[in-house]
Amino acid sequence: LYVLGGGWGSAVPKPSGQYVAKINPGDLTQLWRTELTNLNATTSPTGVWNYIGGLNVLADGNLGAVANSNLYKLNGTTGAVEGAIALPTGKSLPSNTNYNGFAAWPDGTLVMKSMNRAPGCSLDGGLPFSIPCPGQSDSPNSVMVAVDPKSWKVLDWIELEQNAASRPVAENYNGK
Repeated sequence: LYVLGGGWGSAVPKPSGQYVAKINPGDLTQLWRTELTNLNATTSPTGVWNYIGGLNVLADGNLGAVANSNLYKLNGTTGAVEGAIALPTGKSLPSNTNYNGFAAWPDGTLVMKSMNRAPGCSLDGGLPFSIPCPGQSDSPNSVMVAVDPKSWKVLDWIELEQNAASRPVAENYNGK
């Protein structure tokens, strides 16, 4: 059992950033925990939007976790970070971008979609549309990106027509 935690919520104090943990399903003890972001560290950029990312078990048993605008590959047994890449953010700054959608196509290709908050906004919050920042309705459009699960390289990405809150879904249709 794996858990993605540390994203925005109503916790006081605020979480320091997202993490992945492996949990024993029998007694719910934490077996390991890997910090993906530490927004309290002096090396972290200030004002990074901490919101809910995504987590998937990959075909090889490892984990893919997206937090803020980064994609991480974790060893499913130990939690060790085996790869990390910065994802494209289109016209939005990485600090204003959060990938909250994460799916995989039948061939294993990873597909993610971003959401953006307004430039200059430093507030955390739920859906970007509910963040009370000036200009939020004019925030940059979301992007959708495809990543090869073996090479951990971006295959392609596109800018969507709007800042979309919905998450991508991968499904077979008519056998395809």
